[in-house]
Amino acid sequence: MIVGESFSALVDKDAKMKISFDTEETQTDEAKWWKAIPSINDQIGSLEDLFATSTAMIPKKRKPPRKPTFEPPVTSGIQVVEEGLDSDSDEFTPYALPDSDPEDAEDEDATTIDRNKPSLPV
Repeated sequence: MIVGESFSALVDKDAKMKISFDTEETQTDEAKWWKAIPSINDQIGSLEDLFATSTAMIPKKRKPPRKPTFEPPVTSGIQVVEEGLDSDSDEFTPYALPDSDPEDAEDEDATTIDRNKPSLPV
């Protein structure tokens, strides 16, 4: 709605022809800001500004980052962690497997089903 009102304001110079929805969403401060974008008069700068070598425009060189003073302990070799299921733990109990799935009926063979629907007579 905001885009429509903005385009209408650009195209239709007559106040009677402009689209105006007059809703709460199009009257907020944010909506007014969005509607004002097409009326921004932004000027192009000169080429000399691009080639000017001002000290403010030259980026300062950064110092290389310091190495951290803390060094993590180095471990050698691979440590094997054994995880076993405790029979005493009831935190995670598996679900029982279903007896049968009703969608997998054995009496229907997938190769015998005709999936082509007959066409309507002309």
